[in-house]
Amino acid sequence: MTQTESDVPLKTTSSTPSRTHKKRYLRFILLFLLISLLLPSIFIPPWLATKGIEIISISGVNFNNGLMIEKISVVISQYRLRFTNISVGRFIDNESAISAASWRLFAEKTDIRLPTELEGTLNKQGIRLQYIHLFDTSLNFTDLSSPYIFSAHARRITTAAFHSDGTELRAKQAVNNVDLVLATQPDFTISGMIQQGDFSLFFPNLKTSPHYPLQFSKSNFSIAWRPNSTPLSIHIAKIEPRWKTINEGFKQHVTNASLEMDINRPTKTMMLHADTALLDQPTRLPSFIEQPDNENKSIHLGQTIANLAQLPFKKLKVKKFTYGQLILDAKLVLETPTLQSGKKSKLARFTLKGKALAPNPYNLNVHIKHLNQDDAYFTGLMSGPKGNSLNCKANIRFSQPLPKDLTCTADFKNTKDITERFKFNNIPSAKLIHPIVITAKQLESDEKNVVIDNKVIDAKYQIDISMPKSLPVELNHYAVYVAGLFSNNFTTLNKPHSFKKTKTSMQTVANIELITDGQLRLIARYHQEKFKLTLINKSEIIRLKNKKTQSEITHVFKALTCESKTPQHTLQCHIKGDVKARIAFLSPIENLHLKTFSLRSNLDMQLGSNTAISFLDTQIASERLVYSGHPEFLVSEASNAQLSIDSLLLNYNTVSGLTLTQAKPTDASFSASLYAEKIINNAPISEKKHQQIETKNTPIPTQKYSGKLELSIAEFRLNKPIDKPLKLQSNYQTTISMKQNQQRLPPFSSQGNLSFNPEKLIITGDLTNYKMARLARFTVNSYLKRQKTQIELHRNEVSFSSTNSLKKHFLPHLPIDYDLNQGSVALQANVLIDKGVTSGDISLFANSLSGYYRGFHFANVDSSTTLLFTPQGIKSKFPISIHAELVHLGVLFSNVSMVFELDTAKEKYQLHRVFAEVFGGNISTHNVSINSLTTIENIPIVIHNLHLEQALAHIEHEEVELTGILDGQIPLAIHDGLPVVTNGKLHSRYPGGVLRYLEGSRIDKNVEAAGENSILVVSKILKNYNYDALAIDIDYSKEGKLKASSRFKGRNPQFQNGRPVNLNLNIEDDIPALLKTMNAIDSSQLEGLFLKQLGIDE
Repeated sequence: MTQTESDVPLKTTSSTPSRTHKKRYLRFILLFLLISLLLPSIFIPPWLATKGIEIISISGVNFNNGLMIEKISVVISQYRLRFTNISVGRFIDNESAISAASWRLFAEKTDIRLPTELEGTLNKQGIRLQYIHLFDTSLNFTDLSSPYIFSAHARRITTAAFHSDGTELRAKQAVNNVDLVLATQPDFTISGMIQQGDFSLFFPNLKTSPHYPLQFSKSNFSIAWRPNSTPLSIHIAKIEPRWKTINEGFKQHVTNASLEMDINRPTKTMMLHADTALLDQPTRLPSFIEQPDNENKSIHLGQTIANLAQLPFKKLKVKKFTYGQLILDAKLVLETPTLQSGKKSKLARFTLKGKALAPNPYNLNVHIKHLNQDDAYFTGLMSGPKGNSLNCKANIRFSQPLPKDLTCTADFKNTKDITERFKFNNIPSAKLIHPIVITAKQLESDEKNVVIDNKVIDAKYQIDISMPKSLPVELNHYAVYVAGLFSNNFTTLNKPHSFKKTKTSMQTVANIELITDGQLRLIARYHQEKFKLTLINKSEIIRLKNKKTQSEITHVFKALTCESKTPQHTLQCHIKGDVKARIAFLSPIENLHLKTFSLRSNLDMQLGSNTAISFLDTQIASERLVYSGHPEFLVSEASNAQLSIDSLLLNYNTVSGLTLTQAKPTDASFSASLYAEKIINNAPISEKKHQQIETKNTPIPTQKYSGKLELSIAEFRLNKPIDKPLKLQSNYQTTISMKQNQQRLPPFSSQGNLSFNPEKLIITGDLTNYKMARLARFTVNSYLKRQKTQIELHRNEVSFSSTNSLKKHFLPHLPIDYDLNQGSVALQANVLIDKGVTSGDISLFANSLSGYYRGFHFANVDSSTTLLFTPQGIKSKFPISIHAELVHLGVLFSNVSMVFELDTAKEKYQLHRVFAEVFGGNISTHNVSINSLTTIENIPIVIHNLHLEQALAHIEHEEVELTGILDGQIPLAIHDGLPVVTNGKLHSRYPGGVLRYLEGSRIDKNVEAAGENSILVVSKILKNYNYDALAIDIDYSKEGKLKASSRFKGRNPQFQNGRPVNLNLNIEDDIPALLKTMNAIDSSQLEGLFLKQLGIDE
């Protein structure tokens, strides 16, 4: 029992110490590891904080391959850094220029946010950015104590500024293979090298600034944030701008460019050097830069040179500078050193020497040399291959800064050489015998302070322009090209003109002569933001002459003042003067020729944003106007044509547009003497015949017209608003008086209103005679684009009296054989002309109308006529009725009436009724329908109750007595427009009548005196012839031959115991001659009786 126990303890004693030692070692290792981990986490952050480094967060720590941290965020001197997948370790580099030993931190990605203070500083400059992203970055800390110095390398760094150009929302920036060295003491400084970069430049404070992309390579830089400055130094081996330029395909680049500046004072410290700089104007410019005049290269070149001279550089030097096609291979130097107290400062200068205006460029040499701190001397010379040159010199006073004097000499053989080079392709050119010299000399200012706060307050210059007194000018693009514009020989207009429309060759006015006194003197004044330019001479004359056209224009400047006023800063010019023009021969349109055309006017012009031109006492005249385009007129011309306008005002601005107004109550009038010869011919003369007439000088029968036209215009107004159609309106009055073959015609007048726009023309007015008696009232509406015109004659009643008759009052001097002296006439009409097709209606109303026509009188005529007319013909709208109380057609008719209808389109004419009372009876016809006015088969004219005694009394025959009553019918026909009567018959009523000559008459005495064997014995039968029956047969041919047969049956109770005697009388076309052989019985009245009875007038 004891032994067993002793064995057991021995085994126990040998195993217990071994377990105890293992446990003790394990506890020691665990404790060491715990202390190793806890102590850094406890003591390192406070220690780092004392160094200005604050750890915000850390995660994913492991020691598999050294110290590895998945994510960590720290703040170093207010810079927030966020690392991803970083590793930290000690690194030895004996060749390092900074330190042989350093701590290296490597991160796959690093995000850096700038300090709030630095963000605020950038925001003030318009730059908004927050994070800078670095990829595959390694940071080398040489010392973990202040001051901190560490270097870095990144494969790529990117950032983006918040700015939009309308397409991209951000301006992205990126650099590749960057090496940086950062130091915090004594100032925060970053320096480094960049192998390649892509930038997008913009103007931060401009919301609409375009982005300008560029690439660069091999750059080194340095920037430091000091208390009073932020020096920046950059050197770039090559820059390649990638923005679009106005010259397509232009390759831009800059080589070996270096920039030094203080960001806080950029304009006073910026220095830029480059070996070459090939640049061009971007297609998009920021809004604050005025768009250059790319069409006119001279202006663009001047703007470019001026802008280069004012660049905000302390020093700018480019060995080889090219800007588009304006400046080529030029050396550019700009130096504006600041004043150094106690030292002799180097004077500022600007030099630009090279070539300009490609292709075939000019030599260019511009130099500005400062004489002292206040004065500089400017020289500029451009010379071309043809010997043309422009040389300018000036003394500049920088305290103003303005030139004290400036002289430019333009020595060109032909201005076209330089204007075409400057891309002024559309302007005239001149040949210069002598140079043009422009001199500007500064005058003493009335103001004590000429410059305040580096701004010019007051300046005054005298400008003298010296030029050749005579300049031959080629109009080039402005040459006048018109067919037959000028006639070389006006004498041909005295001959009949062919109306043949031939293609006239284009004639040109391509050159003029500019004539001046060779000197022009002006005063230019700038005072408190107002500019004023004044002509010194009280009378400056400029003449333009053209020998080919024998024309001349003279402008006399009596006053010239130009001013620029705030706030618009627009130039307003006031010009007073006279203009005169004279052209010997002018043909403004085809077939219209003018001889000795002249114009004269006094001008008062206000030119600027609001343009106002007053034309005062304007006189336009032409000695002779000839129109030769109408085939029916041998001559058509006007002489002494004169247009006179008292006052006309033109206004124009970009808001309301243009207005041209006749001032109230001024007048505008036109007058001309007219003459025409119209060929008397049923048809126009052919062209061949017309040429024969011209060649052989064959006389032609013509109607000759002469007269005078007068036109006056009042309240004329033309208005052309912006983006709206033109409107014109005016009151007018015109009078024309004419003669036909020396016979005066009554003058006519028209007065009314005219309104016009591109859609519609409206004319309303009255037609009157020279006594202002109204003849018609009318309205014309013409729809121009639709080619549709409507003419309305408003109902107008014209009343006549013995004193105000048609011939005496309304149409005096008219060689007409008719007149209206009582009653009234009313006329109204509506006419539509639609694309050359005419239609409408016309109405004529007569009321108690009396007068005469070619010796035939009428009284108390009433009528109502309404006609419809179309291209197909004329139609009566209602039956046409005419009634006359009396009509005297050699025979007195009373109670005359007629009712008829017509339709020429259907060739339908209906004569409903014709009735007239005459010689105690009447004549009539009814219901006659015909289809032609030139061919009518039968119009039965019925004669009823015709008293021969009244018919004989009508001819007032006192020696013959004839009684009886006739009835009958005369069939009237029309053949080829001529009257024909076939088998017309008249017969007497029972119981017949008496035919005798009165006792004691001359006939009676002649018969009684005759012997028994005389043939006059037969005439004793007619001493008391009583007839029982009378029959008359009438035939009348269209050739004008009348055949009438009269058969009397009766007796004379005193002759042969009343034996029946039949008398037959046959009358043919020679009856008037036969009756004249009866002079033996002196029976002229009896002869007239028979002629009247048979319807024949001798």
